[in-house]
Amino acid sequence: AAILSELHEAFEQHRPDRKWQRYEELLQRYRNQFQDYFRLILDQKTQTLTALQKAYENNDPAKRDKRGFAQISKNGKTVALESLEPGDRFSAENSKVALEAEVRQKRNL
Repeated sequence: AAILSELHEAFEQHRPDRKWQRYEELLQRYRNQFQDYFRLILDQKTQTLTALQKAYENNDPAKRDKRGFAQISKNGKTVALESLEPGDRFSAENSKVALEAEVRQKRNL
């Protein structure tokens, strides 16, 4: 009777429909893992794209311009306004216009 019980148990474990059910469960688990992984990658790429768009918008010269502000450069290099001395030639520019000028007088405030 014990042998018959063991044979019956082995048969139950290895029945084709049971194997098929285990494969379906395994396939569903892989499908879910794939979808989760795909969503994770998609979310990461979306975040990267959003960060790049914000960086692009923040560095857009037309949006950075503020009334009364310009980039000051001397000999092709950006300089601080206070570094200029009388007689220095420089350019002041924003996204719309570039001016060439010369320092006539300097006053420290």
